[in-house]
Amino acid sequence: MDIKNKLAKPSLAASLGGIAVLAMSTHAFAINPQPIEFAGLSFVPTLSVDESYDDNVWDAPSDTTNGTQSSWVTRITPAFILKAQDRQNVYQFGYKLTREEVHSSKDDSHTDHEVSALAHMEFNARNRLDLKATFQDLTQRRDAVNNFLNETGNESKSYNLGGKYGFGAKTSKGQVEVGLNRGWLRFDNNYDTGSLTRESERDVWDFDTTFYYRVAPKTRWLAEFQHHDFDYLDSNSILDGESQIYRVGITWDATAKTSGTLKIGQERKTFDDPGESTVTNPSWDASITWLPRTYSTFTLTTKSLIEEGSSTENHIETESTSLAWNHRWGVKFSTELKYTYENQDYIGDINDSREDKIQKVKVGLNYHFRRWADVGLHYEYYDDESNVDAAEYDRNVVGINLNLSL
Repeated sequence: MDIKNKLAKPSLAASLGGIAVLAMSTHAFAINPQPIEFAGLSFVPTLSVDESYDDNVWDAPSDTTNGTQSSWVTRITPAFILKAQDRQNVYQFGYKLTREEVHSSKDDSHTDHEVSALAHMEFNARNRLDLKATFQDLTQRRDAVNNFLNETGNESKSYNLGGKYGFGAKTSKGQVEVGLNRGWLRFDNNYDTGSLTRESERDVWDFDTTFYYRVAPKTRWLAEFQHHDFDYLDSNSILDGESQIYRVGITWDATAKTSGTLKIGQERKTFDDPGESTVTNPSWDASITWLPRTYSTFTLTTKSLIEEGSSTENHIETESTSLAWNHRWGVKFSTELKYTYENQDYIGDINDSREDKIQKVKVGLNYHFRRWADVGLHYEYYDDESNVDAAEYDRNVVGINLNLSL
């Protein structure tokens, strides 16, 4: 997804490789891979091939001086997961390579690497520990806002080390989870003094704790606290600071048809620079799933957060809501439809007046013709309405993808 101002936009965890290490592929595979078993290990290789037509690979306004660039795009993604299990303990290593060829804009072609390792250990019914390590080596396409004039897109490396300890049996009244993560974000190019990459390099400490209290067999109240500490490498950066999130909510799996989590509270962001004002905003995060039929699923997600800024703004206040519908039309065919609306306010410095309203639509048709293979058609539409001319664009992508396994 090539959304405007990608450098400034990543959230505190995602930008530093805080990805779910189980989700190693770009598509949600409907295939059912058959693992290769050897020496007590399970090896699961997969391959995704996507051919699409993109009518605006630079996310550029139609009236920009350089114009828009359309292109066929080929994306090939081999991946594998290596897994070992000892009773309730699980150890996993994953790797994904993505090669993207932008045929009409060769400078935007690139290869990405993603590596992850995790360990899930259950010492007894009350004590468990999850450890993870991730590495991402990514290249972004050029775009009309950040680095259109550069010869190549921004090349970044992110590292993340973390763990989460959980206390309390799954059936007990109360449970507590405590997590700690350390992240690093570095860039390899476009590194002149004053550039966005140089001023976006940072180290991050993340701490979070959540308390759950069971009020029904499948319903729990929760209270959570998150603390994030940002240390930018640029000695002139005014973005060094901290943020805290306080939320209460509920999580439930009450019936066969509904499940979800709803959290609401407040986020507070402070800066080390005494000249920068403290920011306090409402904070929420919700995901609700409804299954009117076993073969049909609706998912509503909504969240509000303060994202990191860059050399052109101090922070970005983001609110987003999406609604997705997945439906299986018999044994072989399924469809997906998703709509997302996102509002971004760029606060501080030269972008104090910038506001983006982003709409995204995705439509997909999948044919599951074998246990180990499926093929799909997809259409995606992006519309960014902004009061900054260089950030406003629309984009259409249509393509076909093939997912394979053993």
